[in-house]
Amino acid sequence: MALSQSDLHRGSTTAYSTLVKCETLDIIFPRGPNILKPDIKTTVLFPRMICYFGNDKLVAFDQKCNRVGLYEDVCNTQNRSSSIIHSLPNNYCYTYGSSTALDGNRFAISCPYIPVLTIFSSENTGQLKEDGKLNIGGKCYDIDYINGKLVVCFRDPPKISVLDMKTGFIHSIENEPKGNQLFNVPSHVAIDICNGQEMIYVSDNASWGLRRLTKIDLHGNMLASFLSLEEETPKQVITVGDGNILFVHKGIRLMSENCQEVVKLLDESHTASVLCMSYSKQRNLLFVVKDKSSEIVVYKLT
Repeated sequence: MALSQSDLHRGSTTAYSTLVKCETLDIIFPRGPNILKPDIKTTVLFPRMICYFGNDKLVAFDQKCNRVGLYEDVCNTQNRSSSIIHSLPNNYCYTYGSSTALDGNRFAISCPYIPVLTIFSSENTGQLKEDGKLNIGGKCYDIDYINGKLVVCFRDPPKISVLDMKTGFIHSIENEPKGNQLFNVPSHVAIDICNGQEMIYVSDNASWGLRRLTKIDLHGNMLASFLSLEEETPKQVITVGDGNILFVHKGIRLMSENCQEVVKLLDESHTASVLCMSYSKQRNLLFVVKDKSSEIVVYKLT
């Protein structure tokens, strides 16, 4: 259900309604000196996962190979630099992983095949290092982070867990307070703070063939939902401030805080599907990778 133009304004704040394309980043990185074929000067990545984090940094994880591209000073075109990281252990699987920015120059990645989150940091130019692991006790399909809280999406059993990284306290949500099961096949999750309270958004393959975006609080109360009959499985959910959510489902949809569709920002009718995204709330920039692409398209959300 689309909202009227008047509904796009909440008090004195105008909600986002447009994606403006800024530029395209080619995922082509200079090769280092230790290569088998010295005549090959560049490496092309086809990323499956990207993450904007820290002091204007962006990482891109290749779909097939154990390689990670690192951009630094992403938004400063004069100082922007890129490098390819070959030093990560071979047991990292990025093909179906997810990522989220943490505090400082850190980010975390997950993989549904292993019950562990891995934290990385990038303090020195052109370098990534592993900062630790978190055993989350299950196979994770998506993660998000805000203000010291890490939210994790599981499918077996279907639940959402919230880890307070300061106290170590873990709170899990499976059912509503009345006992009704909340999720069927949850795949992606996002957390935001609205009016001082944590709110969680979950994309889910609900029963009866429905696709659903659900908004809940930490007590499991369902506050709002969006239902769709589209065949595509719902994908990423990203909070962008002012109560707005980006929902990847047959394109990129801008959703209100009540999970109503405001506008479809990007239609996939004539283009490849969105594979992964990352967002900078400080700069209102959305980084998008489409299926089988070696490019990151940068949009301004206005």
